[in-house]
Amino acid sequence: MRPTLLDILFADATTLPGIGPKLGKILAEFTGDKIVDLLFHLPSNLIDRQYRPSLAEIEDGRIATFEVEVMKHEAPRRRNLPYRILCGNETGYLSLVFFHARGDWLGKAMPEGAKRMVSGRVERFREQLQIVHPDHMLPQAEFDKLPIVEPVYPLTAGLSAKVLMKAIQAALPQVPALPEWQEEEWLKKQNWPDWHNAAQAVHRPENMAALEPTHLARARLAYDELLLTLILDEDMESYKEMYTWLERMSLEGQVNNTGTGVPTFADITLSVLTSHNNQGTQFRYKD
Repeated sequence: MRPTLLDILFADATTLPGIGPKLGKILAEFTGDKIVDLLFHLPSNLIDRQYRPSLAEIEDGRIATFEVEVMKHEAPRRRNLPYRILCGNETGYLSLVFFHARGDWLGKAMPEGAKRMVSGRVERFREQLQIVHPDHMLPQAEFDKLPIVEPVYPLTAGLSAKVLMKAIQAALPQVPALPEWQEEEWLKKQNWPDWHNAAQAVHRPENMAALEPTHLARARLAYDELLLTLILDEDMESYKEMYTWLERMSLEGQVNNTGTGVPTFADITLSVLTSHNNQGTQFRYKD
């Protein structure tokens, strides 16, 4: 029976903000439908929103963040033309450009006279600065809740980057601090963090190095995921399959099952450990 401490990890992803029944079905096929599945869905890239130049000094093509005042909405006269919002501050002016826009929604999100934090890739069009479909347009208080270095996750049809990031960020504070199941000396040797801190760190990368598989937090989770997949799944199906496979190979004479004994000659050794990482049965593969 699963310990109650783990219940939150195995709760449905639909309990997270922004994930309804429709998205729940998409996640079930893409990542898995539990919160723990989202925790093991790791970022593949990041967006650094620390670049905050003046509008007069912006480098063309870079992702940048500004505080601006909404000055004027320019609705298109024809449907094939973009919707524009003129913004500015004491350093210059910036147009926000939207195709196939909902003017009523933009009017509520960006009311004229309001100040907003705007972030996205800045380009020059006819010598004027613009951001096409900004990543964020939020009041200061809401923008401050976002990570400065933003993780970017692999996506699938029907699942948006904002919704997925919001759901995962909402799940992180719920991750319980679990009792350590790895041996202390082993963890020290690998220089790995505990599982709780590793789960937090992989979803809050500070630089590109944090996306590498050799990063300490990622290595820890990869090792634990392997153990979960092979041995510790809820119904013990993987363990049963492994045991049946090894037993069949032993009966066919391909494996020398030595129990706790040690054979004189062997090429490969597979040790089956107990739940406390103590050695149980050994299988020795002989050439």
